[in-house]
This record gives sequence, structure tokens and C-alpha cells, in this order.
Amino acid sequence: MNQFKTILKFEYFGYVRTKAFIITTVLFFVIVAAASSLPMFINAFNSIRGDADISAASDDEPSMNALIASPSAIFTDEVLSAYLPGYMWTRADNIDNAWEAIESGDYDLALRIDGLNYTAYERTTSLITQGSQHAINFMIKDVYQREFLDGRGFAADEIDHVLHSHPIGEIIVVGTDYTQTFWIGYVMMILMFFAMILYGQFVSTSVVVEKSSKAMELLITSAKPFQLMMGKVLGVGMAGLTQFGAILLAAFVFIRLNQASWNDFNPAVAAIMEMSMSGSLILLALLFFLFSFFSYAFVLAGFACTASRMEELQTIALIPTLIAVATFYVAIAGSMMPDAAYVKICSFIPMLSPMLMFMRICIADVPIAEIIAACAINAAAIFAFAFVCSRIYKVGVMLYGKKPRVKDILRYAFKS
Repeated sequence: MNQFKTILKFEYFGYVRTKAFIITTVLFFVIVAAASSLPMFINAFNSIRGDADISAASDDEPSMNALIASPSAIFTDEVLSAYLPGYMWTRADNIDNAWEAIESGDYDLALRIDGLNYTAYERTTSLITQGSQHAINFMIKDVYQREFLDGRGFAADEIDHVLHSHPIGEIIVVGTDYTQTFWIGYVMMILMFFAMILYGQFVSTSVVVEKSSKAMELLITSAKPFQLMMGKVLGVGMAGLTQFGAILLAAFVFIRLNQASWNDFNPAVAAIMEMSMSGSLILLALLFFLFSFFSYAFVLAGFACTASRMEELQTIALIPTLIAVATFYVAIAGSMMPDAAYVKICSFIPMLSPMLMFMRICIADVPIAEIIAACAINAAAIFAFAFVCSRIYKVGVMLYGKKPRVKDILRYAFKS
């Protein structure tokens, strides 16, 4: 037990005190603080520019030319400018040559409207600009409804009242609000994936570095392989999780400090930030996060001890990495159909279980018995991974120069 504690402390403080660890922690802290305070920076920038610049920009002349052909006189210049600002409109009897007009650069938009039907030609758009289709649809629908109601003798204020009426109500959720917990599960799934990939590399790198420096030969003779494996993985893993926890804490603090700014800047993002987690959900999130990280870390350490040089590490660690990537994509697919048979089965398979089971908990009503079973399976799997990988560790750390195959690695697990 004393050997285990010594190895644990050595690995933990050996990482926490390095310059690289401190610098990356501070860097991540600054990035998180800046990202969380984005609305404040944008508001400060706008205040520096001044309201005069903003109002001047809104008075600029239309910068694009557009062509319209419509038998209805209701699409006046005022209507077009209100729904499609930024265009200088030219009227025509038809737009038969619209393709050539757009292609030549004379016009940026050509629009033919006939009742509720329209055809529009527009210069190349992107996913960012989204084009003018939404504005055109809204304009034609609004104008058609106004014209119809006006023809039935409704007054202008009555038409505005009908078209702009919005129901005001409240939905009271009895039980769990899975709309909110879905986003909690999605965020946790992403955090699990990055912790597995990023901090799992800490463990594998530590193993290869010690092996290449021949320090492993001394360690393996002074401590049992199981103690050495547990101490190394837990020590390095705790160092990574310490950094991860500090970053999450910084994000939580800065998000809370800038909550009011986010409400004005992006209400949708603010709504996600305002979601609260119950105590049981926080406990399950922490538990499955640790299951996910340590099951992956033990497997990665077992594979890494067969590498003699850092150049071999990425090739040898390919299988655990592919498992992590596959788990992430299966969890994304499972979030769309949590009651599918394959999702339920995979939520009990070690390494797949933490992501999938927690996602199921966040978006569906999972029986308590299934949650307890998944926790028991994951806990047993971690100890099984530690035991098997320690056996690989015992033989693998003494291999130099030979690049083992997968079947060799599996053989080491059953070697005395």
C-alpha cells in the first residue's frame, strides 16, 4: 500500500508541477474567460465605435441591384425595401433573361412573383448568408394575407392585430424536463470524449517516456505491476482531471458573472446556461465521467507499455482511440433514439456504457435497476482492465526494439 501511495504522489505532483502543465492551464483559463465574456467584449467594442457610426451605416445606399417582375402592384418599393433591404430595385415585364443578368454581374437578385408562386435567381450563396429565400417567403405570405383581409373589408389596424398576434402561455413540466437534460447529456458526452483523448495521452506518454529512459526496469522490480499500473494511471489521470476541473470551474464562474450579458446577446445560449442540474444528476455525471476516463486510461496504458519509442505510440494506441471515436458517434446516434435495442445493449458494454447510459438518463426514463447495473459493470470493468493491463505491463515494459502485434499484446495478458 505504501508503494502505491508513493507512486501515486510521484506521478501526480510530477505532472502538476511541470511548466507545460501550468502554462496550458493558464492558457485554457484565459481562453475560457474570453469565450465566456464574449458579449461583454462585443458590447464594449460597439460602445467604442459609438451609436453615430451604427446609425450612419444603416443610412447607406443599397449596395446590390435587383430585378422584379410581378403583375401585382402591391409589391411597392416600400414593401420591397422593408422585407429585402440592401437592394436597388428595377421593375421589368419579365425576367426571361435573369440567368444571363445574374451571371454577367448586372444584378444580384432577379425575382418573379405571381400570387403565392415565385421564382428567384440569386448569386451564389453560402451556409453563412443563407440567401434570401426566407425573406422572400415571409414577404409574399405577409403581403398575400394583408391583401386578402383588406379585400374582406378589414381595417389596417385589425389586419396588424391578426397578423401580429402571439399566444402567451406557460408549459409546466410534471416530472423530468428532458428538453433541458438533453443538452446536459450532450455537453457531458463531448467533455467525456475530450477527456478520454486528451488526458488519456498523458498516461500513455508517461509510460513510454519512463520505459525509454529505462526507469521502468527499476520501478518494476520495486513494486508489484498492479500497484505500479494503478498508481501511474490514477496519478497521471488525477493530474489531468485537476486541470480539467479547474477549467470547468473557471467556465462556470465566468458564465455566471456574464449571465446578464448573454441574455441580451443570445437568449438561446443564455437559456442553456441557466439550466440547473439536480444533485442526483450531478452525482451520476461525475460517476460516469470517471468510469469513461479511467476505463480508457487503463486500456491505453496497457497498449502503451508495448511501445519502445514515442514514434510507435500513435500506431499502437490506434485501437483504443478508434474505440473512443466509435463510442462518441454511437452516443450521438443513440441520442436520437434512446429506446432502440442496440442503444440499450451498448449502454451496458464497458467503455461504451458511460457515454450511452448517461445520455439515456438525460433523455429518457431509465429504470433505477439499469443505472445500478451499469455502474456495477463499469466499476468491475475498470478493475478487470487494471488487472489484465498490469499483466501486459509486466511483460511489455521489458520489450525493446520489437514492435508487437495485436495478438502478441493479447498473449501477454495471459502470460504469467
